[in-house]
Amino acid sequence: MKTKSLFISTIAMVVLLVVALATGTFAWYSAQSQVTATNAKITTAEVTNASINLTWNAAADPAAGDLTSTTFGAKQIGPMIPTSLLADYVTGGTPSGTPPVFTTATIENISGTNYFKDNGTTVNAWEETDETLTSNSLYVMNLNPSSDVYVRPSVTFEDPTPYVAAKPVDNFDLLRVAIYSQDLETNEYEYMGTWGPSTLGNGAANPVFYGTIVGGAATTSISGSYSPTASGVQDGEFVIGAYEKVQIYIYAWLEGTKLDNDRSMLSLEGSPVVFSVVFDATTTSTL
Repeated sequence: MKTKSLFISTIAMVVLLVVALATGTFAWYSAQSQVTATNAKITTAEVTNASINLTWNAAADPAAGDLTSTTFGAKQIGPMIPTSLLADYVTGGTPSGTPPVFTTATIENISGTNYFKDNGTTVNAWEETDETLTSNSLYVMNLNPSSDVYVRPSVTFEDPTPYVAAKPVDNFDLLRVAIYSQDLETNEYEYMGTWGPSTLGNGAANPVFYGTIVGGAATTSISGSYSPTASGVQDGEFVIGAYEKVQIYIYAWLEGTKLDNDRSMLSLEGSPVVFSVVFDATTTSTL
């Protein structure tokens, strides 16, 4: 008998307003940058099937269900790079590992070339938080009491805005979003992928960079890179057991190696960065 796959979508959208200080020597955004949700467009959508739900409550009963949608709070997002290639990791086991680490540094322009003024400083990427900014523990629950479900996340964001007179109009094209999942019975964190526009507003390639920031080195010294997953494309898959839940970790940042003086001024003007996360589930693996 042919099994019909269930299609379930849970969507959450976040609007992030980014601002930075205007300086003659452009600096990567730092902790003192101020962000507000004024005029932010906060949007949600309903699930198309009730077999999975979202919850911010670790004690939520999957049998009872919880949220058919949720909205992230408006928080700061800034420019940075991961220190290493994002991948699966295990805490307290073998192989050992830690959550992604991100660094930032100030940049100065000398004769048309951008250089790091200092060694990289550890900084926090944006992480999922509910609209009240009181909880950052997000879970996907399987409401099916007798069957596992296979869930694939996808991310949708604004299309890159074409440059005007060879200059960027906004910072939408610098967005990066990475997602991890964790089975609550293990210390294993599964990397689902990194999403972001594959090209800049001028059509140039737009890879995700990672590595060590060294003071005095040109920004082009960061050679580690990989291509992000394009908007809306699903990447990776995790399994949720019957009546179980999986914790989700979402990291968002702006591609710091591309943030020059023109980009800094755009952030001063309050260029918002918008993305939505969708979880699609089936009763059979799609991989």
